[in-house]
Amino acid sequence: MALACSKCGCSLVRRHLTGRFPKYCDSCRRAKARDSGKAIRDRKRISKPPPANCSDCGAELSHANRRGPKITRCRDCWEAHQSRLRRASYARSKGRHERSCLQCGTQFKTKRPQQKYCSRGCSHLSVRKRCVIACESCGAPVESKTYRLRRYCSRKCFRLGNHKPSPVCINCGKAFKRKYYKNEWQGKNRYCSRECYYDKRWGKNRPQRKSGAACVLRASRRARGLGLKARCKKFGVPFDPSCTREAVCQRDGWRCRQCGVRCHVGPCRFNRKTRKASPRNAHHDHIVPLSRRDPTKGNTFDNSQCLCGRCNQLKGKRGGFQMLLPLGWAAIDRGSPDLVVTPIKG
Repeated sequence: MALACSKCGCSLVRRHLTGRFPKYCDSCRRAKARDSGKAIRDRKRISKPPPANCSDCGAELSHANRRGPKITRCRDCWEAHQSRLRRASYARSKGRHERSCLQCGTQFKTKRPQQKYCSRGCSHLSVRKRCVIACESCGAPVESKTYRLRRYCSRKCFRLGNHKPSPVCINCGKAFKRKYYKNEWQGKNRYCSRECYYDKRWGKNRPQRKSGAACVLRASRRARGLGLKARCKKFGVPFDPSCTREAVCQRDGWRCRQCGVRCHVGPCRFNRKTRKASPRNAHHDHIVPLSRRDPTKGNTFDNSQCLCGRCNQLKGKRGGFQMLLPLGWAAIDRGSPDLVVTPIKG
């Protein structure tokens, strides 16, 4: 079976036995492909040629090698036309329109005749994106977002609103400020001092015991002695109760046996600003540490020496050097030329 081309009338033969007959022959199909949309537009453009002269001044226009829209004016006329448009736009913007805000009723001027609100805040209020609330501190109206409400109108009101009142002592009724205590004690948040806490708990007529400086010093010496005795008992070394810090330092003349610096006489000193011990405090040091568990070396005078705080910290638990002082440190103070100090290992 054979059909004819719908354009030229030549006979058509289908390529496959099961396929359909083509509508055009090969030559007609190629010609139709050439006549694409671009070719049709080109023909339309050729059918309607662009103007040859300028619409304002009548000068001849050249369209050779030019793409884009058709031109109707020359370069000078086009620039003059653009300047006229700019001047007209400026004149329109200069003559503003008077409007009344639909939200607050304020009279305002605008160059856009379609503007309905005087500001963006009124626009947000009109569409319910913002609301007006009262400041919790001063009560002044303030705008806020509906999904994140504000509480205060300014930073000053925020500080006043978040100011927490000072706690009041439940014993004496005075306001006090919470302080930092190195040694925390019970009731520190409800009482202004320890005395008020003691008065509230045991009464003002309780037996008060106030120890003097000498009593406190004796108690501290006794505590150190008991602690040293317990250490000697733990490590199994001999303990001499007469070998105390004061006795050892008095024997060495309150001078460091390692560096020779003059130590502070008496109790240890502390810096009030830094709260640190002075490096020139006299320390009772054991030449052979008690932790070595040497049965012949314990808390005795032959195993004790006076060291400053710095040398004792550097020495640690190691067996350090000892200076041989046969004549005592008093000869150094008097400037004796016969004294020879030789460092040897202890």
